[in-house]
Amino acid sequence: MRLSEVLALTTLGRTALFAAVAAGTFPPPRKLTGSGRAVAWVSGEVDAWMCSRPPSTANGWQPPERAVSATAQPKTLSKHGRPIGRPPKSRTPETTGSGAAAG
Repeated sequence: MRLSEVLALTTLGRTALFAAVAAGTFPPPRKLTGSGRAVAWVSGEVDAWMCSRPPSTANGWQPPERAVSATAQPKTLSKHGRPIGRPPKSRTPETTGSGAAAG
């Protein structure tokens, strides 16, 4: 996986990602060339890191591979077939409001 895919999948920023690599808490990139200028991450290692993280509860969001919905389909997929970005928020009567003032 290239850097842009890792950033999109993990929702980490570039600085946070490389800080985590330096701290040893995120898998390091692998050199693709002898010079080491071109690097990529092993998708299995990134997936394992994501599965080891506690799920986020902000707005009910779950990581893409854990989010299962029969109706919501991701609009954008990476070249590996994984959803990019967050799934759409589900709209329920409790969250959309009824439009009438309670009284």
